[in-house]
Amino acid sequence: MSVENRVRRLGDASPFYAQQLRLHPDWIDWLDKPKNRDYPYRYASLEDLWRRRFCPDGFSLAALRQFRRRMSLRIAYRELNGLADVETSWRELSMLAEFVVRRLCEWRFAEWLHRFGEPWCDAEDQRAGYCIFALGKLGAGELNFCSDLDLIFCKAGSGHCRKNGRPTGVTTREFYASFFRQIAADMTAPNEDGVLYHIDLRLRPEGDSGPVVRTASSLVNYYWTAGQTWERLAWLRARPIAGDLALGHGVMEEINPFRYPRFPPNNLMNEVAGVKLRTEKEVPADELARDIKSGPGGIREVEFIVQALQLIHGGKNPFLQTNSTVKAIQKLARYEVLPLDDACFLDHAYRWLRKLENRLQMRGETPRHCLPSNAEEQRWLFGAMDYEDWDTFAADMEHWRAGIRARYVARFPADPQEERIQAWTTFLAGQAPEPSLRADLERWFPDSDEVEARLRKFVLGDSPGLITRDAVLRFLDLAHHFDRTLPRLARPMLTLERIGRFAEHYGARRHFFRDSANPTLFEILSLLFDRSQFIHELLCRHPGIMEELLHEAPKRLKTRRDCRDEIQLLAPGEDGFAQRLWLYVKAEQVRMAIGELLHGLSLEAVGWALSQLAEAVVCETMALAQVEAFTVVALGKLGAEELTLGSDLDLMLIAPEPLDDDSSARLRDWCALLMHNGGLGPMFVVDLRLRPHGEAGPLAVTLPALRDYHASTAKAWEKQILVRSRPIAGPEAVQAAFVAWRDEMLYQKPMTAAEVGELWRMRQKIEQEKPASQPPAQRAFKTGAGGLLDLEFLTEALAMTHGPSNMELRQPHARTCLLAAGTKGLFPQKLADELNENWNKLRQIEFSLRRQSFQPIIELPDDLTIRRTLARWHDFCDIEAFWREFSQMLATNRRALEDWLRESLPPEPASAPPATEVI
Repeated sequence: MSVENRVRRLGDASPFYAQQLRLHPDWIDWLDKPKNRDYPYRYASLEDLWRRRFCPDGFSLAALRQFRRRMSLRIAYRELNGLADVETSWRELSMLAEFVVRRLCEWRFAEWLHRFGEPWCDAEDQRAGYCIFALGKLGAGELNFCSDLDLIFCKAGSGHCRKNGRPTGVTTREFYASFFRQIAADMTAPNEDGVLYHIDLRLRPEGDSGPVVRTASSLVNYYWTAGQTWERLAWLRARPIAGDLALGHGVMEEINPFRYPRFPPNNLMNEVAGVKLRTEKEVPADELARDIKSGPGGIREVEFIVQALQLIHGGKNPFLQTNSTVKAIQKLARYEVLPLDDACFLDHAYRWLRKLENRLQMRGETPRHCLPSNAEEQRWLFGAMDYEDWDTFAADMEHWRAGIRARYVARFPADPQEERIQAWTTFLAGQAPEPSLRADLERWFPDSDEVEARLRKFVLGDSPGLITRDAVLRFLDLAHHFDRTLPRLARPMLTLERIGRFAEHYGARRHFFRDSANPTLFEILSLLFDRSQFIHELLCRHPGIMEELLHEAPKRLKTRRDCRDEIQLLAPGEDGFAQRLWLYVKAEQVRMAIGELLHGLSLEAVGWALSQLAEAVVCETMALAQVEAFTVVALGKLGAEELTLGSDLDLMLIAPEPLDDDSSARLRDWCALLMHNGGLGPMFVVDLRLRPHGEAGPLAVTLPALRDYHASTAKAWEKQILVRSRPIAGPEAVQAAFVAWRDEMLYQKPMTAAEVGELWRMRQKIEQEKPASQPPAQRAFKTGAGGLLDLEFLTEALAMTHGPSNMELRQPHARTCLLAAGTKGLFPQKLADELNENWNKLRQIEFSLRRQSFQPIIELPDDLTIRRTLARWHDFCDIEAFWREFSQMLATNRRALEDWLRESLPPEPASAPPATEVI
């Protein structure tokens, strides 16, 4: 086969490796050199290549990453082209991982010695060495392409570090804890060459709650006093791979009777079966049958058969003690522990499935064990496995998996539900979680700290010692919904804690768990409390709201009349009305948040409903404050019926006659009622600053005075705000007169270039006066270049320029105006659609941030955690992807505005948008 065909075969099986070769075309010649292509590597080969090609001038972490990537590529190239079998690949991948760990440790250890001094064991009065144990596939020497490295760290003793022969303030424990944390960080830190390896430290004593590193004696003592069956299984495949190997072998010798008990527990097979059953829960139920690792007849069932037999017989027969699965199968057959035909079958099946596992993971060099379900994915897979068609491949796979399953079931009868109950009971009692439970925790709470203690607190409350079967069952009923709901949360552990605090206000915790097993209630609470601290605090103070919300249709969009009818039931005029009204408003806002989160209500619909609510409150309170003779004109978001959570009510008041002191007092009382603070902020913030003469003017003006003001001293921007104005309360004749005057002001003739220029200067002034509090400037998604104000300015200017001749452009809604602009040919349709989409996305960002606190927010938060949370809320895998799209939106918006201004203001084109910065 030619090198071109070999490279093509590699590319067909793995687009990831094909991309690597496109980035590094010189690797192709290197791959096909006979010594790299035809012969397996020894450890010395890695050392030689590393020294000559990758670190001739010293160690480099970047070089180590590229070295690991190239070596993995070479192993895949050989295996895919039939130049190496799967067992050779295991050996070379394991050897490569060992090499990487050793080189990294040597480099960092020299650095730590220079920084902190020599770690010392006071009891032995000598340097305290360290050892890294590999478990799992690396420990077995059977690593695949994307295996996590299951590692356990230990050190020789305790004391203080020494520099120049003198003790320092740094203990040996601190030295090694910092050292191993740095090693883990180096291994898992991503860059353009990917990570070195994913590290799994969960198999260490006490799991995540235990120390990163223990002394050798502490490690041995733990297993002899508290070790569990799953830990016996894990240590069957353990071996020291880096550091002081003599120290490691000493530990292995001391815990060997734990790994291979001479008198194993009577229920050992049941416990092993329970471990296997719990591992199946890590896989979604709909994928389990296609999962070649954890599913029926998968890789793990072979390993559990082998390891269980080693546990039972290895203590009495040392010849069965090996950390390699394939070698263990051979030894079990040789010593007649495993029937020969079973051993032969399991050996072939295991190798076949591990080869398949390699093919799946080579595809993108990502952990993958699930068989593809679509034809295209199946095509590359059976080709990579050297089959002519899927049916033949599937038949062979069924043969191997069915045979494994039959042999497994014959040895492991188990009740998975009981095993799960026992596992969770043990965990809640304070023990480290078994592997399947730990996998659940990491799946549910991937970015949370102190998960175990916090989850115990969530389940048990203030009674950590009271662990009943009933409590465990109630929790498991609730946890049944975790896999569907928690991945949708940005902060799942914090959200559960909020749910727990709400439960204390709701009533007895056990009753809450019983009720929240209802998936709808749990989903509602989870999404609300994840997205909004304000809603959490509101419901904790007023848990009765939740009962009402459950009986109120979240998708129902209430009209102003609907809301007024409900407000009238609150007994206006009686004591406590303001508080009841405040609570009603907040409950309705929460209901709309539920509708948007769970039921697909658009922001357009939510904005309309919230505006209807605000109008109803305005109208009902006017009569109570005896100001119904005034006309209320809504501006801004309320005027455009685009109100959002925490929006101010921008209002302008028209008086029937010039104000006297009594009328002014009644208006102030009315505003105070609207701004009643029920304990978590005002009902609404009323903003009257857009009235004539601003804060220096009277609270309300007559319509003639308003006309005179605009005919004489009003600024261009005061005319511009009328585009999104509409009367919402007051005498109908005055409302009609206002509308007629407004339309005459705005649409009698097109806006002139001079007026456009004046408005643009005002827009630039706002941009300069309200920048982002910290760079980059793009964080100001409302006031900054390309933000919401740019699109509002553009649509309002379009309305004032083209509205006189195009009725469709006389729109208070930015979205509708942009659509009309595309239809009328004022913008290319594609650009109009893109601007409309950008408007919706920026509004969604604003809504998400405001939902968190019910406060006005005009810029992306500086806190990285909150920004990452925001990105997750908007379905981005990371903040960088979110930031790229966000920055592109702003640039597109500003460019469209500038292009329009160039046509309207040819002598003075707008300045170029600022360069995009990255947060």
